[in-house]
Amino acid sequence: DNYIQLTARNNKLVVKQLWDNKEIILDPQTETYFYNNEQSYPLQVMKDKDGNVTQVLVLGIDLFDKVKS
Repeated sequence: DNYIQLTARNNKLVVKQLWDNKEIILDPQTETYFYNNEQSYPLQVMKDKDGNVTQVLVLGIDLFDKVKS
Protein backbone atom coordinates (compact mmCIF):
# COMPACT_ATOMS: atom_id res chain seq x y z
CA ASP A 1 0.00 0.00 0.00
CA ASN A 2 1.01 3.59 -0.53
CA TYR A 3 1.33 5.90 2.46
CA ILE A 4 2.01 9.61 2.79
CA GLN A 5 3.23 11.56 5.79
CA LEU A 6 2.07 15.14 6.42
CA THR A 7 4.24 17.57 8.36
CA ALA A 8 3.81 21.28 9.09
CA ARG A 9 7.01 23.20 8.40
CA ASN A 10 7.49 27.00 8.22
CA ASN A 11 3.77 27.72 7.69
CA LYS A 12 3.61 25.17 4.87
CA LEU A 13 2.45 21.58 4.59
CA VAL A 14 5.03 19.00 3.53
CA VAL A 15 3.74 15.81 1.89
CA LYS A 16 6.22 12.97 1.95
CA GLN A 17 5.48 9.98 -0.28
CA LEU A 18 6.75 7.08 1.81
CA TRP A 19 7.14 4.73 -1.17
CA ASP A 20 9.85 6.93 -2.78
CA ASN A 21 10.58 9.58 -0.07
CA LYS A 22 9.69 12.42 -2.46
CA GLU A 23 8.60 15.60 -0.65
CA ILE A 24 6.16 18.16 -2.02
CA ILE A 25 5.78 21.49 -0.23
CA LEU A 26 2.28 22.95 -0.28
CA ASP A 27 1.11 26.48 0.49
CA PRO A 28 -2.09 26.90 2.52
CA GLN A 29 -4.99 28.36 0.56
CA THR A 30 -7.62 27.84 3.27
CA GLU A 31 -7.65 25.95 6.58
CA THR A 32 -8.27 22.67 4.73
CA TYR A 33 -6.92 23.25 1.21
CA PHE A 34 -3.24 23.31 0.22
CA TYR A 35 -1.60 23.74 -3.19
CA ASN A 36 1.77 23.61 -4.95
CA ASN A 37 1.70 25.89 -8.01
CA GLU A 38 4.81 24.50 -9.71
CA GLN A 39 3.49 20.94 -9.72
CA SER A 40 -0.26 21.72 -9.88
CA TYR A 41 -0.59 19.59 -6.75
CA PRO A 42 -3.74 20.10 -4.63
CA LEU A 43 -4.46 18.53 -1.26
CA GLN A 44 -7.82 18.74 0.53
CA VAL A 45 -8.10 17.85 4.23
CA MET A 46 -11.30 16.14 5.37
CA LYS A 47 -12.41 16.51 8.99
CA ASP A 48 -15.09 14.89 11.11
CA LYS A 49 -17.80 16.85 12.92
CA ASP A 50 -15.40 17.43 15.85
CA GLY A 51 -12.71 18.95 13.62
CA ASN A 52 -10.38 15.94 13.66
CA VAL A 53 -8.58 15.08 10.43
CA THR A 54 -9.89 11.80 9.02
CA GLN A 55 -8.76 11.78 5.37
CA VAL A 56 -6.85 13.75 2.76
CA LEU A 57 -7.66 13.96 -0.93
CA VAL A 58 -4.54 14.34 -3.08
CA LEU A 59 -4.63 15.48 -6.72
CA GLY A 60 -8.42 15.30 -6.59
CA ILE A 61 -8.35 11.50 -7.05
CA ASP A 62 -6.27 9.76 -4.37
CA LEU A 63 -8.02 9.44 -1.01
CA PHE A 64 -5.83 8.60 2.00
CA ASP A 65 -7.30 7.59 5.37
CA LYS A 66 -5.60 8.77 8.55
CA VAL A 67 -3.79 5.94 10.30
CA LYS A 68 -2.20 5.79 13.72
CA SER A 69 1.59 6.03 13.65
